Amino acid sequence: MEVINGEWIMEGLDWDDEGCVHSAGELLEVVEKVGFLLVITACLLKSRMMN
Repeated sequence: MEVINGEWIMEGLDWDDEGCVHSAGELLEVVEKVGFLLVITACLLKSRMMN
């Protein structure tokens, strides 16, 4: 995440990346498969690596 002109901009995966979630339904499938805490942990770790 970065701040540009006072606005917070979130950066994520490319749209065609296989890890990119496109809908709430896809997110629920991931959470059911691996668990909520693992999803949040992975997102936080990836965010730290990008900064």
